[in-house]
Amino acid sequence: MKNIFKPFNKHVLVELIEESVENNGQFFVPEEYRIKEYSLATISEFSHDCQFIGDKDYDKTVVFLTHMKRTLKIEGQEFFIIPENSILGTYMEETKNG
Repeated sequence: MKNIFKPFNKHVLVELIEESVENNGQFFVPEEYRIKEYSLATISEFSHDCQFIGDKDYDKTVVFLTHMKRTLKIEGQEFFIIPENSILGTYMEETKNG
């Protein structure tokens, strides 16, 4: 049974988006040792007191400050939460008309 985590206090529950790693031919650094300034995630749920996130934002892709992410491990499940003020903006792929 999958449980749902409901964030409070201006926090947002997100699903992380894994970014592809490019090899530039120099040397390999394992992912857990890389420090990224920002990351991508999809909004799953949010606190009722968020000021800038609402029902229209479910499933939107956001860019956030990586160091603000918190990982919660509850009964074998992992949840990722970020404070609302760590979100820098939304991200979407450009679509071509034609």
